[in-house]
Amino acid sequence: MLLCEPGRLGSAFPLPWLIPKLGELTMMMLQLAFRTLERMTAPFAWFEKENRVKIMRYLIALLALAGVVVSALALRVHYSTETQPCSINEKWDCGVVNHSPFAEIAHIPVAAIGIAGYLALAGLALARQRFLVLLAALVGLGFALRLTSIEEFALCAWCIYCMISQAIIALITLLALGWFTEEYITLRRAASQV
Repeated sequence: MLLCEPGRLGSAFPLPWLIPKLGELTMMMLQLAFRTLERMTAPFAWFEKENRVKIMRYLIALLALAGVVVSALALRVHYSTETQPCSINEKWDCGVVNHSPFAEIAHIPVAAIGIAGYLALAGLALARQRFLVLLAALVGLGFALRLTSIEEFALCAWCIYCMISQAIIALITLLALGWFTEEYITLRRAASQV
């Protein structure tokens, strides 16, 4: 069931030409991110490496807990039938988004999947699993971007909780990339000194 008028954008998926280019674009983005993060971390070189790592790890865990709270609020909307405080107008309505057929995957609310994902991210960050945190964050970001495209192109309505969650997972992904890159740069410098 599409709430937008059919044919508004020409097809259900607006960018079919993008799919073959995703791998190439991903590699370019990662290379750019590695170079950018290497330059960005230079002003913070006076922090000891151990402190930078702790800060990133705990910040990822803290953001993940904020994501749990936001996902719990979205889950509350999913099971509620009353008017929501985030229902502002026809374009910003959490109820439309959280009661749509896209709000569940195999009868599991997307918000519950978000809660589990954010808890996993927090646990992995506290367990110092850099690569797994980065991998989980990238999967979460991809999932969130897919849901955002559904909001825009299929539902024509936006959920404030979803947008906050999108921002949280984007920040977690950037921090996870920085945390992982810190180790990569350290190993690279150590190898060049040998």
